[in-house]
Amino acid sequence: MKRALYLAIIVAVIACAFAGGFVLGRRSKPAAQSEAGDLVLPLYQAATLIMEGNLVKARELYKKVLARDPKSVGALVGLGSTYGLQSDYTNAAAAFEKALSLDDQNAAAHWALAKAQIYLGEKERARAHLERFKQLDPTSSRIADLENMLGPSPQPDASPNAAPPHR
Repeated sequence: MKRALYLAIIVAVIACAFAGGFVLGRRSKPAAQSEAGDLVLPLYQAATLIMEGNLVKARELYKKVLARDPKSVGALVGLGSTYGLQSDYTNAAAAFEKALSLDDQNAAAHWALAKAQIYLGEKERARAHLERFKQLDPTSSRIADLENMLGPSPQPDASPNAAPPHR
């Protein structure tokens, strides 16, 4: 199940790459668009390697793309996914956070970061990224997956024996 969810992220990244989406972040120079085209093939190849289960080679390709363009959001999301698939949630979260620092509208990165944070036990931070994901992709079927993993939101203790708030 975990592999399928991370693969969904990779497919979304590649689809956006071919549509001229967020592969390299927001750029306005025509030269950057040409370079973006040059980097689409390695992103596609890396996604294929992930689907084949070759996470080490996929990670190497993502790192090569990032060496050419450190602002490649697609490569950062893909790199984070390779870490997540190997249960290295600390590095996964770092890659997704860097992707979001470049493109805070990236729904896939918000979803993936929330998932990594759940595994790291950072549920409140995960809830914030889930809420942002819901705003960006309100009809996604992946919302329920994260909500089930997070469980109900903690409610303030309203019992009569609860201590009053500290002032």
